[in-house]
Amino acid sequence: MKKKIFFTVIGLLLLAGGISGVKALQIKKMIDQGKAMTFPPEVVTATQVQKSSWESTLNAVGSLTAVQGVTIAAELPGKVVRIAFEPGTKVQAGDLLLKQDSTTEEAQLRSAEAQIALAQNNFNRIEQLFNRNAISRADYDNADAQLKANRAQADAIRTAIAKKNILAPFSGQLGIRLVNLGEILKEGTAIVSLQTLNPIFANFQLPQHQLGQLKLGYLVRITSDALPGEAIDGKISAINPQVDSATRNISIQATLANTQEHLRPGMFVDVQVVLPG
Repeated sequence: MKKKIFFTVIGLLLLAGGISGVKALQIKKMIDQGKAMTFPPEVVTATQVQKSSWESTLNAVGSLTAVQGVTIAAELPGKVVRIAFEPGTKVQAGDLLLKQDSTTEEAQLRSAEAQIALAQNNFNRIEQLFNRNAISRADYDNADAQLKANRAQADAIRTAIAKKNILAPFSGQLGIRLVNLGEILKEGTAIVSLQTLNPIFANFQLPQHQLGQLKLGYLVRITSDALPGEAIDGKISAINPQVDSATRNISIQATLANTQEHLRPGMFVDVQVVLPG
């Protein structure tokens, strides 16, 4: 029995030694392979150093307004007898937009001109008599005053006729027509909007503590969701001398070129004031 146990222990020891030897050979092989392994060279890239600068900006939200914009309205009551414009078109200063009926005023003007002719003849006779000392100075002054009054009356009628011929006060683009042919207009009735689109103003506000950083002529960059990916540059053209007492903000106006006329009055825009580096 003791002999059997002895041989069993010897067998186990031989088996353990064999396993240890195999493991040692495997580890040695792995170490040799590691030593023989060659790693690929590191890839190194290089680029030339370039100098760049970051823009310092002041940001705000602004709104656009026309340099000149007005709603054309009737100055006097009257019937529309001619509409001389097409909605949405461009007009030049002085172009006829609308004509109201002025037949009554024209008749009054003819009567006034006849009164002027009569008063002129009467004045000429009075003047001759006055030069010969045949009448008093008072008679001469009355005749002169009557002539001037008749002329003033005629001028007033001509002014009324002119106001019934409604002209474009400046060049720009017309909006939607708001009246119809034959319509009886009251004083102040809106006819059409007229806007100058190029250039255009951008109005915005900044906090009062940034006032010292602002100067006329500073670059202003405008972006809008209506013009994705596009920025339009302009310059600060006016700074309000008064700070808003409610918000403590300062109002600023920039002027922008709008040659493509993509910017329109009333649009909201993002504003960046670019400060000098």
